[in-house]
Amino acid sequence: MLKWVKLLLGLVFGWQGLGLHACDCGGVLADWKAESVQNSFAVARIRIDSMVTGEKTQCMVWGSGLELFWGDLPSVMPIEYDCQSSCAMAFLPGEEWLVYLEQNPNKSLRIHFCSRSRKRPGKGQRDEGVLASRIGYEEELIKIKSTFPVRKFMEPNEWQRFIQGEVRTLNERRVMPYPDRKEAALLLAVSVAAFFFIEWLLKRFVFRK
Repeated sequence: MLKWVKLLLGLVFGWQGLGLHACDCGGVLADWKAESVQNSFAVARIRIDSMVTGEKTQCMVWGSGLELFWGDLPSVMPIEYDCQSSCAMAFLPGEEWLVYLEQNPNKSLRIHFCSRSRKRPGKGQRDEGVLASRIGYEEELIKIKSTFPVRKFMEPNEWQRFIQGEVRTLNERRVMPYPDRKEAALLLAVSVAAFFFIEWLLKRFVFRK
């Protein structure tokens, strides 16, 4: 009963004014880590194209891929979500979302309220995702981009063959997190310096005439 009272009050007065939330995910989410990406089936930045009302509590949103950071996804994708419970997610055409996707047993894609999925705030809008994620949309996007390389989306026919097991993944899945780009550059510089130093030692003490 209390859940429905909160939901009704939130719709009338707005969640922020009352400090209420449409869904209790057990408090704020853990700090962003590479594992939060790798624990998902796929993570991407998408644009919302349209919504379809389903049966009971299940609805579907169609999105176009903008950038893919983890896993495999089609360039245009249907995503199932809970649209009628207190954990409902609201989507509107034209919105940009950072989505952490799950895969259902039937191979369809699913988005859940209590993942790190979040909407990019529009001009002048408040970033509601900060309440759970503790960091802004752009900051989280920067963290992902600095850790994971951008990947390739599959064309629809490729995706169908992929989920049917006829083709292998296009994008390698690594267990260990990718290094930060600055760290990678530093490692490369150290490796190059070490190579020339060893070469100098060999010429100076081993192969000297």
